[in-house]
Amino acid sequence: MNTKADSLIFIAVLAIFASCSSPDLAPSSKNQSGNSLLDSVIGAYHEYHVLARDTDKNMKKIKETHYAYVDTRVTLKNKLLIFIGGTSSFPRYYQLFPAMAADMGYHVINLQYNNSVTSRVLKNVADTACFTKYREEIIYGNDLSTYVAVDTANCLMNRMIKLLKYLNKNYPADNWGQFYSENTIDFKKCLLTGHSQGGGHAAYLAKKYEADRVICFSSPADYSELYKHSASWCSQYFATPADRFYGLMHKRDEVIPSKEIYSIWKDMRMLLAADTSSAERPTFINYKALYINYPENIAAGKFKARHNMPVMDVSLPVGPGADQIKEVWKYFLTE
Repeated sequence: MNTKADSLIFIAVLAIFASCSSPDLAPSSKNQSGNSLLDSVIGAYHEYHVLARDTDKNMKKIKETHYAYVDTRVTLKNKLLIFIGGTSSFPRYYQLFPAMAADMGYHVINLQYNNSVTSRVLKNVADTACFTKYREEIIYGNDLSTYVAVDTANCLMNRMIKLLKYLNKNYPADNWGQFYSENTIDFKKCLLTGHSQGGGHAAYLAKKYEADRVICFSSPADYSELYKHSASWCSQYFATPADRFYGLMHKRDEVIPSKEIYSIWKDMRMLLAADTSSAERPTFINYKALYINYPENIAAGKFKARHNMPVMDVSLPVGPGADQIKEVWKYFLTE
């Protein structure tokens, strides 16, 4: 047997595979098994769509799916990005930002959850703890709020851990198991991110657990117009240091006035009074609290175009503004 010749042939085959499979290319398919020879040699892009009911039979049956991403063609960071969407949204509304994170080496889960009630319904409620109760019920299933009805099976925390367990069981080669132990998520390995209602949940989780990073898009929205200040939980102790928080909002947000978001961000100690900058200029580097002021994209249709512009696919501005926002995403994920 000519081992030298065999080795040269093997190297040539690898070179052919590599030349046809640049990490910059679009993924060839969804829900890849990872079992092909090509996958075993140089990795592959994986995008999984998982029904919540398939991860826990006690969850409500709904046709919308969780999304999960991992790209084993790139060097993995062994960090998990958790993305939580806004009120009445679904993971399919937000695909560009999570996919970018996967391209950069993050494992990503984009959650489908009970999000039909916005925290804005609480803005004139007299109970000063109403926002805390709202977050506690949606995240943990604690029966505290009269404004939402979420049990422990359908709460965010159970959905996160059950999705990770499902992914680890069905796609063990992706190493999803590194992000949890039993029923506990290792939040130190997690980037907590979200839009609107979901950004508020991300921030609240960062209050409870130390996270690697927090990214809030157009959020949180927990502001009492009755008392003219942010929710009490925003000014309390956070397990995640304030210098790990980042935020992007639209200056003319039609859902949450920008002055209210700034008030919340300030109470969360994620910015100094001067720590604000326009994300439309390259000078935004080194700032953590950013704003945009692009004209709304009329193609967004029924969606709140300016409120959703920082991260929702269909609401990104037309032209170079979309590319600029994607540069902000990269900055948030790498700074």
